[in-house]
Amino acid sequence: MRIVHSADLLVAALESTSREALSYFGDGTVYVEKFIEEPRHIEFQILGDKYGNVVHLFERECSIQRRYQKIVEEAPSPTLTPEIRIRMGEAAVNIGKAIGYNSAGTIEFLVDSALNYYFLEMNTRIQVEHPVTEMITGVDVVEEQIRIASGEKLRLKQEELSINGHAIECRIYAEDPANGFSPSPGRMTFYHEPSGLNIRVDSGISGNPVIPTHFDPMISKLILHAETRQQAIQQMGLALDNYIVQGVKTNISYLYELIRHEAFLRNSLSTKFCDLHGVELLERCENHKISIGLHLPVIACIIGTYLPVGNNSSLQDPWKAIGYWRIDHKVFFSTDDRPVDVLFRNSNSAQLEIEFERNIWKVSNWRKEGSKVKFDIGNDNHTSWQSQDEFGLIYINIGVCQFTIRRSDLLTGNQDFEPEGIADLAQSGDMKAPMPGRIVSIKVQSGDEVKKGDLMLILESMKMENNILSPMDGIIEKVLVMQGEMVDPSTRLIHFRIEEAIP
Repeated sequence: MRIVHSADLLVAALESTSREALSYFGDGTVYVEKFIEEPRHIEFQILGDKYGNVVHLFERECSIQRRYQKIVEEAPSPTLTPEIRIRMGEAAVNIGKAIGYNSAGTIEFLVDSALNYYFLEMNTRIQVEHPVTEMITGVDVVEEQIRIASGEKLRLKQEELSINGHAIECRIYAEDPANGFSPSPGRMTFYHEPSGLNIRVDSGISGNPVIPTHFDPMISKLILHAETRQQAIQQMGLALDNYIVQGVKTNISYLYELIRHEAFLRNSLSTKFCDLHGVELLERCENHKISIGLHLPVIACIIGTYLPVGNNSSLQDPWKAIGYWRIDHKVFFSTDDRPVDVLFRNSNSAQLEIEFERNIWKVSNWRKEGSKVKFDIGNDNHTSWQSQDEFGLIYINIGVCQFTIRRSDLLTGNQDFEPEGIADLAQSGDMKAPMPGRIVSIKVQSGDEVKKGDLMLILESMKMENNILSPMDGIIEKVLVMQGEMVDPSTRLIHFRIEEAIP
């Protein structure tokens, strides 16, 4: 592909592009189209039946994209004028009629700054963002598609359709925005969806699922409907603040900062939005986390891991739970790779004093409600969510910001880990990774004889090195991974020589 900005560069670009196309694909044909500077991506939902009837369900603004993939959609578009909406809707319907389309589909356009619109493509299916259309029209698009497919005549008339309010959808991904939006596979330790009036969550999450490496890492879609765009944005922020996913990295904090960005609020949008504001959005995520401070997650961790379940119940119990009673107790943590120590004491029957980084925090009215920890500092009420994985890493969310804490009194240095499934291993010969992570060191090679408990590999997972020990006596047939390789729980690490292995 070449972008040509002036006529005098056209011939050279055509020749170069044609040569490359011929070399790569055996066909030097060149296709020329208009290049749209910083376009908006606006699409129209259509429905057509087998009898030539086609209607549109208005438009969706899908300009917020990363790596050419939509992450925020809204309906209606805050960009179109009523006149342009009518013209684009008629164009979408005419395209559907011209090809005799009979199903649900989407006509996609690029729109420039002067509201000139250009046909991009048609998606002949239900799309991920269809819920925002359903929210503003009251039409169940999937139901209508099924009715059309069964041979029914389209029930909807264009003149009867109208726009009601504003809807926004955020796609929730298991990915790391700070690392180029790379997928973040692994097992969730906790999952909590927001709920309330006009909030819709489309997901298939239950329990503590594993996010695999084989599929798109989208976890769910969060959709919110309100009377105005401003209200929808405000309520979406509250919903994201109450959407908790722990154990894997997500884009929730990134989405929270994105929809509150001044350019988004004033509708200064294009498909380049994330490229133009990406660095700033990541800085906002980090600054938001810094503004919370480390004391809140540390206090939440003390309440969640040291104190008994209940509302300020039996203040003697915390010290018994620790193993001995002291007026003061010092504990050691590492939080987000930073070592910290905390001193806490009970000053009276209803208050804890927690000393952290030369500050003393007086905590009262603490309570635990499942994975939720609540406490007060003075007149300020605080809520956090926390969970722990099988390797001792504690995840704590204060709103959209997630902190990781490890208790140094429980885990120090490398952790030994012996994979399970010995019976399966003795039958197949394959030892699989016990967790997702990166191979940092390999201690064995083909032909080595090992004993049960011998160190075979070191696997880094969740910022912690884990010693992977041999689960049995045997001979290594083959090492199946390389140093630096990323693995997940389905990855084969070592193949044992079965005939010589002794379970």
